[in-house]
Amino acid sequence: MTVQKDLKERLIDDIEKLPAHTKLPSRTELSAQYYVSRQTMDVVINTLCREGYLYALRGAGTYVADPAANIVMGGGLTRRTIGLVLPTYGINISPQLEKGAVEEAARHGLNVVCCVTDHNDRKQMSHLRRLVNSNCAGVLTMAPDGSDGRDMAALLHAARVPVVWLLSKPKSEYDAPVIQYNDISVSTLSVQHLYNQGYRRIGYVCNHISAQPGMPNMGLAAALRMLNLPIDPAWTLQMHATDEIFIEQVARMLSHPNRPDALTCFNDTVAASVYEAARRAGLRVGADLGVIGKDKTFTVGLQAFIQENTTNWVNMAAATVLGLIPVLILFLSFQKTFIAGMTSGAVKA
Repeated sequence: MTVQKDLKERLIDDIEKLPAHTKLPSRTELSAQYYVSRQTMDVVINTLCREGYLYALRGAGTYVADPAANIVMGGGLTRRTIGLVLPTYGINISPQLEKGAVEEAARHGLNVVCCVTDHNDRKQMSHLRRLVNSNCAGVLTMAPDGSDGRDMAALLHAARVPVVWLLSKPKSEYDAPVIQYNDISVSTLSVQHLYNQGYRRIGYVCNHISAQPGMPNMGLAAALRMLNLPIDPAWTLQMHATDEIFIEQVARMLSHPNRPDALTCFNDTVAASVYEAARRAGLRVGADLGVIGKDKTFTVGLQAFIQENTTNWVNMAAATVLGLIPVLILFLSFQKTFIAGMTSGAVKA
């Protein structure tokens, strides 16, 4: 472990024990306290400021930051605040999750702070500890990719902080609500749209850590059966690999004589890879291959996509925080909205 990495972890551990807006000793004093050079301390302090653990005021020192960037400095958290802790932001459903949470919370006089952890277990635990220490009313969260969420569940249970898990429940002995979307309904919308466009050999592709290689997509299988469409295992590809390897595998599938004529995709990121695979296989999306992504994030021109609509979440659970203040904790059920966005001149006849 490098000196900087070790110092960063030690500082985070100590920072999490301090209230928000606590002023830290000078960097010279911190360097002496942690037995590191002033240069090393400067690098680590600046990194922690960028990552949201600290903030610096010109000429006034360095302070412990609130758990999220959208907390007004000096305001702190209250029992009317919900923490939304997400492993990623900017792609897939994260922006819609925040939008839905903020709108639903506002109906009940609650505030929402959003923390992003970059699929980093340690960072997620850090945000959760800071939310707990900041007196929040409850937490909405999902475990980072590759994490079982056990430590996170134990922390929230020990602190008696109500939690609702999104998409999947952690491997924990502690009961808590978990909100999952109905994969069959989403698949039905996708397949029905493709069917209406004339596609009949419909497959599914996924390149994600949650993929189950060799396993069928049960939602897709159910949707295909409803329309009496063929189910071919060769038209399903689930893996967790680099983009290049995934594109090569999809291109190989699309080059086979008995290829699918349409693919539903795990998300828009996967759909973008399918576009490249189709190009390599000499196929035109829309004319030769139907493609449905999901999320409507940064991929432009998909033949159709499913958007996660979290703005109409409904209340699902009520909690009493420490037995003192009844607080309505969101939440929630996912409502899927199907939106068709055709590529120009690329609709199958």
